Amino acid sequence: MAPIGKGHMSKVDRLNRLLVMAVGENAIVRARGSIRLSDFSEPEPDLLPLKPRDDFYGSVTAEARDVLLPIEVSASSLRYDTDVKLPLYAKRGIPEVWIVDVEGGRLSRHADPHEGRWRFEDSPSELGAIVPRGLGDVSLDLSALF
Repeated sequence: MAPIGKGHMSKVDRLNRLLVMAVGENAIVRARGSIRLSDFSEPEPDLLPLKPRDDFYGSVTAEARDVLLPIEVSASSLRYDTDVKLPLYAKRGIPEVWIVDVEGGRLSRHADPHEGRWRFEDSPSELGAIVPRGLGDVSLDLSALF
């Protein structure tokens, strides 16, 4: 794999801080961790808020039912994240996925999967407070992301 660039890592770090502070004890925020979607698929989103567990998933592998909001930060992997990973997440019923396009300076949100497709997709033209569907009443201020 190619080394992760400064722009990519900066976005991951900023989002990680926002998520950890916002969710508190209501989720485990895993950075660069994997999720088991099938016997042949275990993607590693850049950020992976999970339902809380006392053992922090020490005795089990996180699966689709445990995932609250995978976030893919894409610098050189935008096409792969969009064409390969996004459909995998929809097929497994993950409620919402974000893709942060570092080069394009935009966020795309995908939610409400049905039969392997997303019923809701958008890319806000201006970022401010956004309430992810899977994180309860948590609001994330993304105005400084780009």
